[in-house]
Amino acid sequence: MDDGTARAIFVDRLLKNPRVLPSSSASGLASTLGHAAVVEVLLKDDRMDPSSDSNEALRKASANGHAAVVSQLLRHPKVDPSPYAFYESIERGHVAVMDVLLRDGRYDAAWRVSGRCLALWMADDHQQLGVVDRLMQDPRVDSTGGDSFPVVLAAGLSYVDILARLLQDARVNPNEPGIITAAVLNGGVAPTRLLLQHHSMNINDPFIMETTIEFCKIEILELLLADPRFDPAKNNNSALEPAIMCGADGAKENGEKMDAETEEEDGGLLDDEGNEKDDDDSSGMSEEDGDELSEYDEEAESEDGKSKGAQEADLQFPGLRDN
Repeated sequence: MDDGTARAIFVDRLLKNPRVLPSSSASGLASTLGHAAVVEVLLKDDRMDPSSDSNEALRKASANGHAAVVSQLLRHPKVDPSPYAFYESIERGHVAVMDVLLRDGRYDAAWRVSGRCLALWMADDHQQLGVVDRLMQDPRVDSTGGDSFPVVLAAGLSYVDILARLLQDARVNPNEPGIITAAVLNGGVAPTRLLLQHHSMNINDPFIMETTIEFCKIEILELLLADPRFDPAKNNNSALEPAIMCGADGAKENGEKMDAETEEEDGGLLDDEGNEKDDDDSSGMSEEDGDELSEYDEEAESEDGKSKGAQEADLQFPGLRDN
């Protein structure tokens, strides 16, 4: 006799005693441990309510990946398949459990919050490639909803495998500014390379170059320059002025330092001839250069002081640039 059968016999004998009452904690424990035979015995007892405590038994079986127990519970008329069980299985990557729940017919894999498919969003956020793949097989699941947030998320967090799977969806447009911005600013070389390799990607879109230069992403620039399709002189060499601005303004919010001059031990307080700088001239910039730079600043920055590129990044993917 195997352990599962022995457990079921013990529980059955105990339940036949009128003084023993089947509790929700018993069904919850059996579901957590995946003891299908015990769950079957408990469900046969009319005093047992498997939906008690907000369908605790179903939620715990789903969270722990016990597809057989989930199937048993769903057949009971009192069990209400709340969405929590579905999302528990998604977060933990239990594809078999998710399949059982979806076959039940009472779950909507394409349900949206703020235009975003919640199931796909959660699978993406928890790096569950298997779940993403399963969801994308459902034509109702749209990865482009809510400004293509699942794609933006995968690009920004450098979940390259998930990004590659999402890009197989013909509805995804890798040229959307939010996607490439997330990849360039936070994802790094790997997701950016993957996007640039997409057959519909416009590698000469000025937005890509502007974002790369504005935030001083040298590795991305090298990636672009290594691609024979990329033309750095496109749009009348429009990349040069942002490059000059990036050098003058420093590596914006990137934590990287340009390879220009590093500060000497004097803290930058001496001029080229070794004389002490005046307080009013500590920048080392001539008045004429300062006036020219101010003109560029007025064009590049908005009233609240953020560059246009920075505002675009904030709008498309809030919070990414804070990481």
